[in-house]
Amino acid sequence: MSGFAFVPRTVSKAKRPTINTNSSTNATNVAQKAKYVNVVPDKSPKGKAKEISGPEARHDVGNKLKLSEEDYENLLCLALSDYAMWLDPDLRRNVEWNSRPGPGYQGNDGFIPLTSLLRTSKILAPLHLWSLETAIAKAIRFHAATSLEIRLRVSEPSTSAWTKAGDSAAEVGGYEIRRKDWEITREHLSRGQWEERSIYLENIPVQFRTIPGIVRFTLALLSGNPVPDPQRNRVQGISLPPHHQDKPGDPPVCKGFAILVLANREDAEYLLTKWPWIRATLDDTKTSAVPMSTEVQDAMRFGFRTLSKVRWEQMREEYLAYRGRLVEEINASEDAKPLVIVSSVPQFTSAEDQYTLSPKDPPVESDTPVLDLSSPYPPNSLLFVRNLHPETNKTTLRKFFATSFQEPLANGTIQSDGLDYIDFNKGMDSCHLRLTTPKHAQILISYFSQNSLCQPQGLADSGAPTDVQSNAISVELVVGRREDLYWEKVPEKVRREAVRRGVNLLQSVGGTAGPSVVIEDAEGAHVPTQEKEEGRKQKRRKR
Repeated sequence: MSGFAFVPRTVSKAKRPTINTNSSTNATNVAQKAKYVNVVPDKSPKGKAKEISGPEARHDVGNKLKLSEEDYENLLCLALSDYAMWLDPDLRRNVEWNSRPGPGYQGNDGFIPLTSLLRTSKILAPLHLWSLETAIAKAIRFHAATSLEIRLRVSEPSTSAWTKAGDSAAEVGGYEIRRKDWEITREHLSRGQWEERSIYLENIPVQFRTIPGIVRFTLALLSGNPVPDPQRNRVQGISLPPHHQDKPGDPPVCKGFAILVLANREDAEYLLTKWPWIRATLDDTKTSAVPMSTEVQDAMRFGFRTLSKVRWEQMREEYLAYRGRLVEEINASEDAKPLVIVSSVPQFTSAEDQYTLSPKDPPVESDTPVLDLSSPYPPNSLLFVRNLHPETNKTTLRKFFATSFQEPLANGTIQSDGLDYIDFNKGMDSCHLRLTTPKHAQILISYFSQNSLCQPQGLADSGAPTDVQSNAISVELVVGRREDLYWEKVPEKVRREAVRRGVNLLQSVGGTAGPSVVIEDAEGAHVPTQEKEEGRKQKRRKR
């Protein structure tokens, strides 16, 4: 029997009319209370319905909960710093409009809406913190009382709070924030003065690779330097330079380096002296008798170092110029390099058309590697093709290159097209071709060297004649170190399979190859093909 208690149906039905009888009275009471209470509808979804759409869907809301109250304080101090106002004219005008009394100004005693700051600040907007106003307000009251002030504004009842979605804090209320020193006019530094206070940080410890983490890490390193201005935030700004692997539109993520802007030139010089770019001068820090903090130990362990932003920009320009020269030299050497076809490559032919050396001719020794099962990869079988259509694909390219083998296949010179693999990425105008044997590679090279063809469309599976030599498809045999580097990136299993297919194809047409094909039996032992066939015949006789 079931363990659930039996509930009569009449009991559940009897409760419903009792609630409905007082519905008119309850509605009257609610209507009377509504005259004195301004209820602001909660526009943010709750619970499982908290689905974020649009650009916010890419950010996990759970990541915000990892920030501590100290992190909230550091982020808001950065968002309202002198450097942030100098960098963001809209923020500066908003603060001035809420600070000055009189006509044309808000006269709000320097307070600005917290929601507006969370959505428009270049520091806070990428973090998507606008749903955590209450937690941020609590953190400011308990941790940032000396630098920031926050208040909750309660507005008069207004119907606009029910109809408009973008009301300001003056209409619907909300948290407002300002700096403690909002009445004090700070000196307006120029761009050059801010550049003197900016330094480049590299090899930041892993546990501090966030904007609030960099603030905590920097303040810990500056603890040994006397504070010139205790009323001023020492860290004024942090920016994360993009990594070369970042895609356009990716949110900024710390990859171990950052640009730090400090309030005082003395702090910048202190970090540059204590953590220089060349760390040979850090021996005195290691041998110092003063106990080191955890942050200092982590900085030494990760190889943390600093450099002035001006010098860092100079080094970056020098590196970009040097890289550009290298690319130009490589391109010039590749263009000037003629198409090299190694004449010593053995010509693998069929049994009917194979050549033989006369007895008088001495055997010719060649350095060209022979394709056998011990080869690390099929030698002289890799081609590099240029001037392809960027909108093509692998299926089209296979049909496109197969046309060069139609005549040899019809003549019986080869048994297959020999296209082992097409190494192509979408959007590129070049690719690598892996051929089964060197003979197939030579046939394809000869075909495109004798015919000036181009790929007119992305899905064109046959070439079209062209008079412009720069648009014609060029095929190059990859040999030497370039060939070794390419095959090193190919998995070993794929290399062995390519060698096996090449050897099998050569033996099937009677070409020259190394030892016979080796086949693994069920127990993993290597058995030659001929021995395996004889073993099968013996088993049949015993039956």
